[in-house]
Amino acid sequence: MRTEKKKIIDNPWNNIGVIFVTVIVFTTITMSAPDLNQAELGGLANLFFPAVFGLITILIYLISRIFIRKWNWIITICGIIYIGYLSIMLFFDKL
Repeated sequence: MRTEKKKIIDNPWNNIGVIFVTVIVFTTITMSAPDLNQAELGGLANLFFPAVFGLITILIYLISRIFIRKWNWIITICGIIYIGYLSIMLFFDKL
């Protein structure tokens, strides 16, 4: 049973898929910010920042897969937490 969980966690397609789903969810959240119509060009940040940091997370994940095979899912978790933090700050206009 433990090896099955390890295979699921270490599978690169699962990690990349989770990052994509997270980016879509948090982009949707940031685009529904209450004062987005007054943000002018700052509203573009709500659209692009989660996607850009999602791509950066995927690149770091893929580069780390070359050197380290066991603990790459930690990079996925850290990226998801950072994208979530960034999206919440964008939603409440604190960035």
